[in-house]
Amino acid sequence: MAAAHRNFGDIVELLIWKGAALNMKTNDGRTALHIASEEGHTEVICLLLSRGSLVDAVDRLGRTPLMMAAYRGHKDTVQLLLDNGASLVRTDKMDQTSLEVALSNSKIDVATLLVYNEPQFRRRRESSSASAERQTKRRRAANVSP
Repeated sequence: MAAAHRNFGDIVELLIWKGAALNMKTNDGRTALHIASEEGHTEVICLLLSRGSLVDAVDRLGRTPLMMAAYRGHKDTVQLLLDNGASLVRTDKMDQTSLEVALSNSKIDVATLLVYNEPQFRRRRESSSASAERQTKRRRAANVSP
């Protein structure tokens, strides 16, 4: 846990190699991934996730690593967790999502990122991107002479 907190990637890797339990919890239920996420240590987070840390592990207050990163405003960490399947809809014991955690702590950049990654917005982006691509292909085809 201390190695994750201090961003000692080499030590974390050695501990994992020696058989450390990745999802072991502190007294308040946090895992090494919670701690690294709260501190914004992306190198350690990548290492933990690649070795099987649970991306949506919850502490005693129901908080996930994504919520911890959102609380602290670590935009790169939030994106990394989302890219690794972190849930946007999970709520903590106060019934707050990661988006609500970011907003209640004035982390607007993180809140914007979370909204942008919500499934309905992602589908719209992908749909409009595909539509724009189809229009471009039609225009090119119309300008090509046989």
